[in-house]
Amino acid sequence: MPMTDLLKKIIKTKVQEKSNFIHKIRFPRYKNLQNDTFLTFDSALTALVGPNGSGKSSVLTSLYGCPDGYSLGKYWFSTALDPIDESGGVNRIIYKFVPAGMDDSVEVIKKRVRSARTGARKNPDYWETARPSMTDNMAKMPDVIFPEHAPFRNQSRWKAIDKKVVYIDFRSELSSFDISFYFKDMSKHEYYSHVQDFLRNRSKVLESKLLQPKYLPVTWHSQVINKVEHLTKTQLFWANKILGKTYTSAKRIFHTLFDNKGSSIIFYDGTKSYSEAVAGSGEVAVVNCVCRVLSAPENALILLDEPEVSLHPGAQNELRNLLFTAIIDKNAQIVISTHSEHFLKGLPSNAIKLFQQNPANNRFDVINECTPEQAFCRLGGVVNNKRKIYVEDNLAKAVVEAALDDIDSTIRSQYIVAPYSGGAETIIKNLSVHFAINDGSEDIVFLDGDKRCSVEPKDREKYKIKIENKTLVLKKRRTSISVSDYPKVNNLLREQTNVKGNTFPLPLNGGTAGEERNKEDKIQFQLKILDAYHNKFFFMNVDTPEELLWKISTGPFVEIFKAQHTHIDEYKDLLENSAKSHHGEEETNASTILQFQKTFLKNRNKKHPLWEGFLDELRKGLGVEQIEN
Repeated sequence: MPMTDLLKKIIKTKVQEKSNFIHKIRFPRYKNLQNDTFLTFDSALTALVGPNGSGKSSVLTSLYGCPDGYSLGKYWFSTALDPIDESGGVNRIIYKFVPAGMDDSVEVIKKRVRSARTGARKNPDYWETARPSMTDNMAKMPDVIFPEHAPFRNQSRWKAIDKKVVYIDFRSELSSFDISFYFKDMSKHEYYSHVQDFLRNRSKVLESKLLQPKYLPVTWHSQVINKVEHLTKTQLFWANKILGKTYTSAKRIFHTLFDNKGSSIIFYDGTKSYSEAVAGSGEVAVVNCVCRVLSAPENALILLDEPEVSLHPGAQNELRNLLFTAIIDKNAQIVISTHSEHFLKGLPSNAIKLFQQNPANNRFDVINECTPEQAFCRLGGVVNNKRKIYVEDNLAKAVVEAALDDIDSTIRSQYIVAPYSGGAETIIKNLSVHFAINDGSEDIVFLDGDKRCSVEPKDREKYKIKIENKTLVLKKRRTSISVSDYPKVNNLLREQTNVKGNTFPLPLNGGTAGEERNKEDKIQFQLKILDAYHNKFFFMNVDTPEELLWKISTGPFVEIFKAQHTHIDEYKDLLENSAKSHHGEEETNASTILQFQKTFLKNRNKKHPLWEGFLDELRKGLGVEQIEN
């Protein structure tokens, strides 16, 4: 299956219908997160995005601690130097899932229990499930234990989710060789003064033991060399695909010969073999990741912390494809923390969680829906391929640019707002054809509201009066047009776009294919034009930008002119006459009128319902979510 199809399939997956899948996690109190922060998991792959120290890794480790048999205390524990502060209440996490065999979701709370006994000594960082917390708005346990609920609860609480976890932190994915080379202290070693000598000697021992694999595992002076693990064809395929290599075989050996518990990898490319000492650190991390992802059990929770470390963009894309495959083949739930745009590209907004700091208390909260572009720009990235927003004139350009700043100033640099000369009819004719030909374009058109002549069927009630008055019609797309209506396509285009169907400049080849074939080609292309128009053309929520400015602008400067010109009905005339009274008749021209209009724009009331509605219409066209600053 092509990877684009994989992504489409993942996007269409109805996650909320999945059992044993964490649908939501919330944090009444947890680390540096704002109290009561929550994350929803509406996609099989979720990306956590935010600056360093914002809590992304903390959320990953909290997810690690959710299932039965796993404890968050493995990654977060108190020490004398860094005690865990619980002066404001016990740290706790609450997550929601649907147990396999049940129809309804349940919530489980896990708390840090400082005095729990595990084995011979007390563990101050033990986490365990607890009774539902009414103060955290958890539902009370049903008094009656129904037969279908019995496997998933006891008398006082729901049991933790039954799910295996694979946690991969790419920042710590070092080979045994690298751990010794970079971190081993040789100053007091009995036999070696340099780490190079130590590694040369131990590598010879490892080589000699690998010559007799049937005797593995084996010990050597209290050191252990375990069995050799050969990569399967599938593992080797993905390792090569991600790394851009052509290895014919590879094997992993887990051992302690380099005075640490780690692994070595031996690669063979058909002519020679070499170990991780020659391969880059990224290769070792990739091989270990590939092996762990592909060996993950069905329905596993796979957590990856900064998988882009040491990987070039192409490798990141292929690693993401591996994760998509695991979702499809293994029904895996995958959550990653990342700073890389390559893991975000194409993901739906509900798959991206943006961490941002609250300036009032410096703690972090989470925005649960965010487009890839918004997330990347919030991290300081630069989008090279700017999208165009075509508008009717320079005033519309100024208004749209101001709206972009108000929507999200960090994404402003992604867009070029371009006036298209010739008027609305020319724009509709030329750009509808352009988009029909270039159906992969991400550009849009944003026209004045008085050019709107068709609306989505779902908005029928919103425009009920205009539809009844026949000033607006419901949109029709090619999939809803029967073959018997094809001869009426010119009239249909006129009705839907307010432009005569036979005036669109069609790029057809001529008569060599026969009259009937050319006629059919023309109809099919006109239907493509119809779809392009409906997909790419968006409209202001008022008739003109002049009307918008006059109604939403406020302040002493603006009120002077509003008081002077109450007798004029046309908003364009209102602003033009106001400009004349401000600049004087002789100094007033197209340029000074535009500058005067921009002064009104600067005095806009950003909370005015019309301005907020305008922002909503523009967001709809751009496909971006509303983000609270």
